[in-house]
Amino acid sequence: MGRNSEVVIMFRALPVMVCAFLTFLTTGFDASAWQGTYTTYLRSNVRTPKVPLAESPHGVVRFTLVVKANEKGEGPAELILDPNSRQFDEFGEAKDVTTHSHIKLQCNLKFVKRGIVGGPDPNRDRYLYAIEGDKITSRLFLVAPSPRLDLARLLIQDRSGKTDYMILMYPPPALLPCHPGCFPAGTPVQTPKGARSIEKLRPGDLVTAFRPDGTTAAIKVKSIFVTQHRLLKLQTEEGELITTQTQPLWLGGDSTRPAGELTRGDRIFRWQDGKRQAVRVRGVVTTEREEKVFNLVLGGPEMFIAGGFVVRSKPPATKGGR
Repeated sequence: MGRNSEVVIMFRALPVMVCAFLTFLTTGFDASAWQGTYTTYLRSNVRTPKVPLAESPHGVVRFTLVVKANEKGEGPAELILDPNSRQFDEFGEAKDVTTHSHIKLQCNLKFVKRGIVGGPDPNRDRYLYAIEGDKITSRLFLVAPSPRLDLARLLIQDRSGKTDYMILMYPPPALLPCHPGCFPAGTPVQTPKGARSIEKLRPGDLVTAFRPDGTTAAIKVKSIFVTQHRLLKLQTEEGELITTQTQPLWLGGDSTRPAGELTRGDRIFRWQDGKRQAVRVRGVVTTEREEKVFNLVLGGPEMFIAGGFVVRSKPPATKGGR
């Protein structure tokens, strides 16, 4: 089967895919609100070999596009370029990635034209959009079967208008909420009696809570939040933390920031030899791992120590506890 045949099949399967992925829209898209704006999230598969692109010195392995679109499909967007090479095991599962930071480009999706293409199904609409931004020099376009942008092709063209790369973009599988972040099994949590893996903790167990003044206290676990989510690798000058996109890390004082929003040079805190230690972030990498993850409900937004870093707990919740 050739690439064009695969694309036709993907577009013909659009109604099924839309139903399957409708819940994974980053602002909770409601079909009844179609006349306003909504946010849609499109992502490519991992590309091997890498796609060369002027905006990414190390090439691109995966493209992500987040668009706040109106009824025409136009609107502000963010194009995220992942330059990290994957290593694969014998079953094609990603084992590791390199350590380049993702490149985030603010841009706009601008409607260019509507066309009708031939093929097995007559009168198949296509909507063409230009992806434009101050830091984008490449000729980038998005083609979708409707302004809802449920499924699309990313086109990378040369200066003459010839398409060098066509990349399928589609919504990733829905994942349960993980607010405000979680950790995979095996992550050590500091307790008054030493470190314990987060999945082995139970309601009533004591963990070491951290106070902004540097002191600690023993506090009871109210419940354990459990879900499935994609993992993120936070790299610092003093080690790594595997967590999820929304997990808050302590910045000092009363400030925290989600792991996925940290950038190179940000200061966070480790806990080492019974003392806090400021360390600098070197990079944030989204991995291919999707696993069961855990977080502690401590009766409030308490600080605790997970994986050797000062993090914030999950606030009390009515669902998802154990």
